[in-house]
Amino acid sequence: MLCGELVGDKRQRGRLKLRYKSTCKTILSECNIDIRTWKELEITPMTSLTLEDGDTCVNYVVYRVSTKLNVIAVLKILHSGLEESSSAQIQFSPNQLAIQISEDTQKGTKFFQFTVTGDGPLDIKPLTNVVTINTTTQSDGSLIVDVYLNTDLDRDYGKDSYDLSFQATDSKTTKPFKPMLIVKDVNDEIPQWKDRPYSVSVKENAEINKIIYIIAAFDRDLNDELIYTLSTDEASPFSLSKNGTLLLVSALDFEKQSFYQYTATVTVKLF
Repeated sequence: MLCGELVGDKRQRGRLKLRYKSTCKTILSECNIDIRTWKELEITPMTSLTLEDGDTCVNYVVYRVSTKLNVIAVLKILHSGLEESSSAQIQFSPNQLAIQISEDTQKGTKFFQFTVTGDGPLDIKPLTNVVTINTTTQSDGSLIVDVYLNTDLDRDYGKDSYDLSFQATDSKTTKPFKPMLIVKDVNDEIPQWKDRPYSVSVKENAEINKIIYIIAAFDRDLNDELIYTLSTDEASPFSLSKNGTLLLVSALDFEKQSFYQYTATVTVKLF
């Protein structure tokens, strides 16, 4: 078998040391091949791996080489960090930075799917307990990853987003996938009145169109509007605007009527 190793940048001038090995003897001989003669060789990439040496990342790409004399060699070629490896890297598709999910999504529901490709064999695992996954290996070695919700969502009283984290590995490296899970609001909250009960005193000679009071309700839902109404008739001296402002719209007469009681209603209008 013929094997060798090139140290340094493949684009620089240098020599490749080849060692001839025999099944019955250790090393018969060794020689040098000038890099410029590579044009005479048929070089095909086979596989690759990544080694870490301190803070320096070194890519080794393995080639199968055939010469005109049909001599087969396996070369382990050391690339500099400036040169890209010819082998595939781990990729995620779609590589989304944010995933949306409705807050009424039930635990155990599949809500997302993505594909992982790289130099097999591939493996992936979630690093948070917010989700679980199920993987399917395709004929080309890629992984189809189905993502399932593993927690109860409540945007109004809980969290509006989660940081997800997945870790994929192949034969040479590890790569993270860290999308954000954004919880979308649904209209599931009943409006609550503020400062109840409402009791207001008004002078008999109060100015017409004077603001008597502002009533208010609230809910934790987003993307909605609260509409207020009052159970009055046309003869009523009071009027309530849809935003909760109570106005005096006609003159009061204490001797005629000294007390008024109404029912206020608030409804939710979605945007």
